[in-house]
Amino acid sequence: MQGLHLTADLYQCRCESAWLTDASQLSDWCGKAVEAVGLHAVNQVFQALPAGGVTATVLLAESHVCLHTWPGERSVTIDVYVCNFGDDNSAKARGLMYALVNRFQPDVLHLAGVDPHWLEANQPASSHPTGTPPLRTSNGNSRAPCALPRRAYPD
Repeated sequence: MQGLHLTADLYQCRCESAWLTDASQLSDWCGKAVEAVGLHAVNQVFQALPAGGVTATVLLAESHVCLHTWPGERSVTIDVYVCNFGDDNSAKARGLMYALVNRFQPDVLHLAGVDPHWLEANQPASSHPTGTPPLRTSNGNSRAPCALPRRAYPD
């Protein structure tokens, strides 16, 4: 099968609470992030749930992005899949995953399909301005929290 499937489980997210509960805010930002990495959204559903979280799917011309938030636990799951039929969209998928992880600012991150060293190699050298503790990847390694280059991704 041609394609790339990336998943991430984010725990102890330090983002503002609205990013975990506000379906409209998350929808607007995700649309901009998809566009910023060069993928193409063809439809999307962002649904606020009675328990306070958000479940979301962005249907891409290249495949899909799914998000689920648990504000009470400050946790998020992310699923990004891109087909690589005709074009290699792997770098775009990785860029989108990087943007999504950064949006939620988890203290603990479990990745599948993403090499944690790739995330580390694409980190700015400076520490996070809030002085927050280092992110712990699923292999137990620590690294500085992610910081997005403002020119590349939406606020």
